Amino acid sequence: MENKELALLGEISRLYLEKATGELLVKGEAFEKKVYFEQGRIIFAVSNLPQDSLGNLLIEAEKISPEQLIDAEKLMNACTMLGTVLVYKGFLSPEDLYWGIKFQATRIIYSLFQLEGLDYSFKQRELERDEVLRLNFQTPNIVMEGARRMGSAILLRQVLNLKSYIKFMMNGPDQGKGIDFLPKEKEILPLLNGRYSIRKLIGLGLMEELELLRMLNGLQKLHKLIVSDDPMAAETPPPVSALAAVSSQRNSEGAAIEPALPPDFFFRNESSRISALDRQLSFRRNAKRGGILAVCAVLAVIAAFYYRSTRSRPSVTGSPVSHADHLPSGPVTPPAQSTTTVQPQPEEIKEDASTTSTPPPPPQATIPEAPGAVIQLQDVQFSALANGGYRIGFRLVNSGELGSELRGFLFLIASSADGSSKMIYPADWVVSDMRLEFRRGISFRISRYKQVDTEFQVPFVPVLVKIHAFDRDGREVFSSDLPL
Repeated sequence: MENKELALLGEISRLYLEKATGELLVKGEAFEKKVYFEQGRIIFAVSNLPQDSLGNLLIEAEKISPEQLIDAEKLMNACTMLGTVLVYKGFLSPEDLYWGIKFQATRIIYSLFQLEGLDYSFKQRELERDEVLRLNFQTPNIVMEGARRMGSAILLRQVLNLKSYIKFMMNGPDQGKGIDFLPKEKEILPLLNGRYSIRKLIGLGLMEELELLRMLNGLQKLHKLIVSDDPMAAETPPPVSALAAVSSQRNSEGAAIEPALPPDFFFRNESSRISALDRQLSFRRNAKRGGILAVCAVLAVIAAFYYRSTRSRPSVTGSPVSHADHLPSGPVTPPAQSTTTVQPQPEEIKEDASTTSTPPPPPQATIPEAPGAVIQLQDVQFSALANGGYRIGFRLVNSGELGSELRGFLFLIASSADGSSKMIYPADWVVSDMRLEFRRGISFRISRYKQVDTEFQVPFVPVLVKIHAFDRDGREVFSSDLPL
């Protein structure tokens, strides 16, 4: 039985392999999302969450302003879509509209792989011609990207038998096309030839264990792997010289005799491939060490130059001066009496002109720091809805210097008077530790401002909404409590 956490990924893979047509309905506690399939290909996706709407995504990407969105919504009716109005009013170009629609569908699909405990069902039916837009999605790439985001190492060890031998096959619905592998994945693909177990591939160290297990899980969902308990023969063609040596040999019936390859032929080929990979890894390690040594050498030269320049500066305290050498040789005439008191002046220290000193090094140029973003909260709005839910909206404004920008992840938590709390943005996520799982928040980018509008339902009367914003390094850059 497939694990519940990976069940949705398996369902999307099944629909792709069976070339199904219809809609996949995914439900959560406060949202509903649909993914449309046509002949196994994902063509579109929709969501009822306000943060997934096209208008909010275009505002977040700074393609349009909130005022332009309000003007466009006034002209909308039952037969007119938002994108058509935006292009008609000149607020958006057709190219930006297509980008926004595809970005919206992609974001909705990838958000399904970050949620847990979802209920889904597939309804097989023919899609009308004008029912949904048909976008060009590569379903195998979506399955592989979902596999890269799902599953822990402990869970994947239970799904994949580490003692089994695996072979990557190119045949299938797409003949091996449509999958964009990462550079690390391309390096290990030649070793998926049935001669190595999963445990042996992990021991080679070409990829991290979790990354390798997630990649194999995605390929298994797409039926791109042959799994066996015993080693399999590699499908490597024999060399041309071996075929030419026996091409003239024929049996008694006149048929050509199949050439016999050495028993260690495949072993030697695989050993050569592994040796090449080892040389690449050794070259990278040596290049890294050489770079570190070069940096240390430059720092040592700078330190030696600074030390020498400080040692060669003239000292303030010189050798004592003999006043007897400056006394006149004749009789000394006493000075005349005067009522003016002469204050003793400090002796001027004269430097020896013959002494040469190295000029101090020029001051190092300081690199100005990038302007930082300063986030302020404005235009807070809260209202109760007729369906028993609530709506909250506010604007995060960047009041920092010109050119400053902030990217990160945003959370909203509603609290009651008795201390109960629930995560409302993103919806249906249990609050554990935002500092450790900050990447599960709603991503944002603030150059000028970010408008946030969301609807939520909680089993209590909210009296407080807490806002937490983290940057991409996990540091909390903004927090505020909004009493309702």
